[in-house]
Amino acid sequence: MNKYVLEDGSPVYYEYDEVQDMLYITFNSKIGGTYYEDIEGMEGVMLRYDGDAEEVVGITVHNVKQKMLRMFIADICSFITKPFFKKEVKI
Repeated sequence: MNKYVLEDGSPVYYEYDEVQDMLYITFNSKIGGTYYEDIEGMEGVMLRYDGDAEEVVGITVHNVKQKMLRMFIADICSFITKPFFKKEVKI
């Protein structure tokens, strides 16, 4: 499991399964029994809840490559359509 530290200093743990194309994110390095719930409006993204405390302990994302590619395309298109690019770049 990999560790990433957020700007506020909070650790986030993650693991990417390349075969399944899934990203597992947890807010604690050790988690007990959990259950999942889909996030409305976010296809393939689920919140992971602690089975006893009913608190969010993680996030699971399906089809990560497709989602990242879409976000990248949207960011690039948004960037190059800014006014200072309009004269130089044609879409």
